[in-house]
Amino acid sequence: MLEATAASISTCYWCGRPASSREHLPPLSFFPTGKRTGLITVPSCYDHNEALSALDEQFRFYVQACCDSAAAMEVFDSKTLRGLERPEAAKLVQKLFKGSRPILVNGQETRVLEVDPSEQKLFFEKIIRALYFHILGMPAPDEVTIVSPNFMIAGLDYAALGKKLLPYILHAGAIEPPVAQPDIFRFRYYRYVNKSREAFVVRCIFYDSVTILGMCTRH
Repeated sequence: MLEATAASISTCYWCGRPASSREHLPPLSFFPTGKRTGLITVPSCYDHNEALSALDEQFRFYVQACCDSAAAMEVFDSKTLRGLERPEAAKLVQKLFKGSRPILVNGQETRVLEVDPSEQKLFFEKIIRALYFHILGMPAPDEVTIVSPNFMIAGLDYAALGKKLLPYILHAGAIEPPVAQPDIFRFRYYRYVNKSREAFVVRCIFYDSVTILGMCTRH
């Protein structure tokens, strides 16, 4: 792992502009109150941290709704659902359930939520870019691909993308760094560099349930 340079400490993990805050990875609200020590943070500008706070809350709901782990349920019941009961959260509630429909799973009724693909890519791209900066101390390349078996996008060939990305994650040289709260968030990555070409592939796991695969490439 490379150490961040002195310059990188004061510049945004995404755009390289002067940083004004620290972005938590994943967002701080994903962690229960008693599990907020030793978390990963990266320097950030306003546009790539505070300006995306509503998106963070939206995807906290989506990610936790996909999970059945005790850690996810603790935050979901005690904070996420309570937050949605506030009058000021009415627009967020409307957005979360817009386009949702009931389905039967193992004989029990649940709901499928419709997620905006552009917002989905933005949220998880933020995570991948922050990890890249955390590991390498510089902003990620422009091209970032995101795929998840938990968040399906119509027309996207998940089998082909998984076949392309998984060999990197399973490579003997892939690294899974220790993290403070692995039941909430952990990751494994592999970086390949050949002259001007680069591929950085990472697998993120939230609450032992939701998997995100991301790839940054430079040609």
